[in-house]
Amino acid sequence: MRKKMSIICALVVSSILYSQEDTRELLGISGDGASVSAASKILHNAGGREVWSKKTFIVYERAFLRSGKIANLKITRDLEKITRLIESKTDDTVYMEYIGVENGCTNRNGERAEMEKSELEVERQGLKQSPYYVYHRLAKEDSNLRVELTENENRLNVYDRDQLLCWFLIDATGQQYSWGNIYNGAINQHFYGPYKKMGDAILPTWGSAMDGGFRFEYLVSEFRDGPAEISCNLL
Repeated sequence: MRKKMSIICALVVSSILYSQEDTRELLGISGDGASVSAASKILHNAGGREVWSKKTFIVYERAFLRSGKIANLKITRDLEKITRLIESKTDDTVYMEYIGVENGCTNRNGERAEMEKSELEVERQGLKQSPYYVYHRLAKEDSNLRVELTENENRLNVYDRDQLLCWFLIDATGQQYSWGNIYNGAINQHFYGPYKKMGDAILPTWGSAMDGGFRFEYLVSEFRDGPAEISCNLL
């Protein structure tokens, strides 16, 4: 009986310690107290610093395209190198796209193409601003990040030093329900449904671009400690 109680107590203590670790303030980033608390809450809502500190993030999605087609997606991201591999399948198209540090490439139904440098630069800038890479930098307490609550504490801006990376809209409980950035000169805003644990991460059950042209459902996710083994060679 004593052994059983000791095990129960150990589990309770471990749970408390994990909860404290997961919700502690992100003291390494810049911003006033309310803004840093909001950023800490956003990271916690997404699954916490332990998972988002890892190097590789893999997620499976179902996307509903403007064309009316449904795409099954596997997206692999190296959160430290800021690279990404998309594998997409519809009823008539197999599409792969790799965004790397030095190069990018695509393959549509067996037709492979190299990405122009100008397009690669736009895509890489978009990756740096996306929530997954921002979560990783928050989890690592990147000292170059600065956060600021604005618009009656409904919007949290995230800056890389003085450059705006993106923003999150949050409700009264601190839950993020929207993310946006400036992509290729235009506002790129997404809105999200209720969050739930999907594999290792906590993700919205669905999301939609501002114009509704791209809608998706998250299915499951996983993280890995090592770097992602992705490159143009896979295409």
